[in-house]
Formats: sequence, structure tokens, C-alpha cells
Amino acid sequence: HDSLSNKDLLHQLWGQAFEKYVNWLIDEAVDDKLNKFIPSPRFKKTGDQVSDGIIICGHRIIFLEYKGRTFRADAKYSGDPEILRKEIHTHLVGTDEKPKGISQLSNAIKKVLDHKSPMEIEGIDPSSIRKVFPVLLTRDDLGGSFGLSHYLNREFERSFYRRHYRPIIITPVFVLSIEGLELLSGYLKETAFTEALECWYGRDKKLYSSFSAQLNFFTKGRADRRNLTLASTFKMIMEDALHTLFGPR
Repeated sequence: HDSLSNKDLLHQLWGQAFEKYVNWLIDEAVDDKLNKFIPSPRFKKTGDQVSDGIIICGHRIIFLEYKGRTFRADAKYSGDPEILRKEIHTHLVGTDEKPKGISQLSNAIKKVLDHKSPMEIEGIDPSSIRKVFPVLLTRDDLGGSFGLSHYLNREFERSFYRRHYRPIIITPVFVLSIEGLELLSGYLKETAFTEALECWYGRDKKLYSSFSAQLNFFTKGRADRRNLTLASTFKMIMEDALHTLFGPR
């Protein structure tokens, strides 16, 4: 990585690859009834992208932002909270000039729910929205860390006044890593994504915990639902890699 002359290009391509993977994973997992998935949703008027994805669960809607960034090792493992704080704010919070993560979610929701001039989204009836769930999805396992959702909600609330949008309910921001979504994906043909988020929030109002830690309570009493498409695809990729590296077995 350090020897590359154009690191930004690699980061951009990596982000695009991650977005394609997440869209494929969700599209393969949902049934289009309990969970209707819209990748790269657009505003009707401008054609601008609303967020990386949207999932509609009846009168409930999830705004999704994906972050394919790999966080620096010193930020995660040095034990220096200031380095970690700066890394989180740079890539998951952003600024007014360069919105990232939760600020992107905040901006999108404000535009859609604005009382004076709401911006409509292609394929969505705005009058059907009763509850909004902002969700931030990370490729890095940092997204599955204890305390991250709680911390980012403190930042989210600095610029987002939920009561302003009543009677529509705006939930806190839910942060999860791609591993959490992969574990949940096997259940999305028979249950709404929002049910899993509400289960987490119901047990942990301050969101100190992680999605993966709470997923066991959501799946308790349900039949095990492994994502077979994901498992078979991963097996195919591994077999192809082994063949490329070591030849026919």
C-alpha cells in the first residue's frame, strides 16, 4: 500500500467493490415483500443519490450507508483514544464540507422529511413512511465494536432534532459490520430487517452493545437460517483460489 503512487484510486475502487458486494448480499437475501430493497435510490427531482441503499419494511424504512474503509491499525490497537477518535470522525462522521457516514444519513433524512419542501424518492410513496431507521454498515470489524453505535449517536444528535419530524419516528443510528449483516441475511426472507434492529434497541436503549452480540437474542427460538447462497459462493471462490495457486487437485 505504501508503495502505491495513487492510493486514493485504490481506496475508491475498494469502496465500489464493497458497495457491489453489499448490494448483492442484500438482494440475494430479501424476498421483496417483508424487505423491499432499493440499491442506490435517487431523488425524483434531481436524480441525485439519496443513500447507498434503502430497505422498505411496510411503513418502516431503513436508510443505509456503506463504508468500505479499512481503519488504521494504530487507531484500533495502539490504545490511544485520540487517534481512534480522529479516525472515526474523519471516516464515519465527516464535516459539513465533506459529510461521511452519519452526516450523510442525517442529510438524506432531512431532505426526505422536510416539512416545507420534502424531496421524493423514486419508487417510494412518502405518505407511507411512519418510522425511519438510519443504519451505517462498515467493512471494517470496528463497526461491530461495543460502544460505537452509542458514540456515533451522540454525534448524530448534535445536528438532528428528532421531535421536529413528528409524528414520524426517527430511531437512533444503528452501526454494524458486514459480518453482522452476513449473519442476519439468512433470516431476511422470513422476517423484516427492522425487527432485528428493534430487538437490539428493545434490549439496549443506549446502544452500548453491538449488533452481533444482540443477534443471538433475535434468533433465539427461530430455526437456524444460514445464508446458503453466501456459503456456496464463498466455497466457489476458495476452490478457484486453490486451483489458481496450486493447480488441479
